[in-house]
Amino acid sequence: MDKTYSADAARVPAAFRAARQAGFRKFILIGTAGSTPTGSFDNLEALAEIARREKAWVHVDAAHGGGLAFSRTLRHLLNGMERADSITFDPHKMLFMPLAASAILVREGKHLRSAFEQDALYLFGNVARRFSDIGPFTIACSQRFDALKTWLTWKVYSDSLWDQLTTGVCEVAQAALDYCARSRVLEPVHKPQSNILCFRLRTPPRSIKASDQLHWRIKEAANSSGYTYISSTVLDGRRVLRIDGHEPSNDPAACGGHAQED
Repeated sequence: MDKTYSADAARVPAAFRAARQAGFRKFILIGTAGSTPTGSFDNLEALAEIARREKAWVHVDAAHGGGLAFSRTLRHLLNGMERADSITFDPHKMLFMPLAASAILVREGKHLRSAFEQDALYLFGNVARRFSDIGPFTIACSQRFDALKTWLTWKVYSDSLWDQLTTGVCEVAQAALDYCARSRVLEPVHKPQSNILCFRLRTPPRSIKASDQLHWRIKEAANSSGYTYISSTVLDGRRVLRIDGHEPSNDPAACGGHAQED
């Protein structure tokens, strides 16, 4: 991990060498496009090039940041993702879709089938179908057409809606960064690449334990107030506060949306 909390691509070749010396022969190289703690993006182009040399499968975890593909100003953060063999993507995050809206994309459909396809004779047969049927290669076997929600929103409102939403929440994170930088009480922990900002007290208790407990109490008090919602995570061994605007809060005065706590 580098100072931006992204994967340090320069260290990846050494990891491959060590793995080969240990006897491993098949590899998957995973890049993150919008990490959960900080919203940081790995250098996907560099990772894809390394994977090509090492003959490794390339997977991109774009669950959080994949929505930036619709942002005209920020989609460059996803450069290199087009070289991935598989991608995970959650429209329920930065595209503000319902919770069940998630997707996995693969370059070649046969790989998805080989991983999940079921051959129970009482369920499926080798009969050509007029319409595609995802039943044979989904974990649940049968499920609702959750992608319909995302598709309809896209068709009705066009790309411009998601451009405004994804770009807008990232601009909020930048505004929060500017506020913390000027504050005498708070300070930013990193420069946000997307819609997540981690911050902390400028003068916390010297004891790590006492500092962690104080930041936790601040989070709990803020959330109990009913006026805002923040979360927390641990960076460099210290607990910090975190805002994440990927989902709307029930309270319009809230400074951040729902976020998972680490």
